[in-house]
Amino acid sequence: MERVPRESVPVKFEINRLTEVITKVDKLYLLNGQPFIYFQHYFPFPLDIRSKHTIEDTSLYQIVKSTGEVIDRFEDQFIGYVLTAEDKKILGSDSNVGIKRIRRAYNERNELIEYSESVYLTDKYPYEINYSL
Repeated sequence: MERVPRESVPVKFEINRLTEVITKVDKLYLLNGQPFIYFQHYFPFPLDIRSKHTIEDTSLYQIVKSTGEVIDRFEDQFIGYVLTAEDKKILGSDSNVGIKRIRRAYNERNELIEYSESVYLTDKYPYEINYSL
């Protein structure tokens, strides 16, 4: 978890005019003990630094909720993606392709309160969505 200059963030947050703080959180998710998803989250407010040691064990959205922000809705985009050398290094893979997900999360005032980009390896495990009706 780190604070980053707003110029380095791939999206403009309107709400950051209040705090001028952008928090970046990188998370690597494992599946069967192997890297599977690499997330880069951006939030236009500071996260509780005391949460840093629990970031791997706690839902990031619970930490966001503890700041007083509540996510009302998500918008997700999925695109085919050619992995960069850095992606391959982080994910420990020599695969060339994966899926990139771009997520925008909004609060009840329709303000963007999270932007994230994630890369999914799909050569070993397909990306699956299961729906129950």
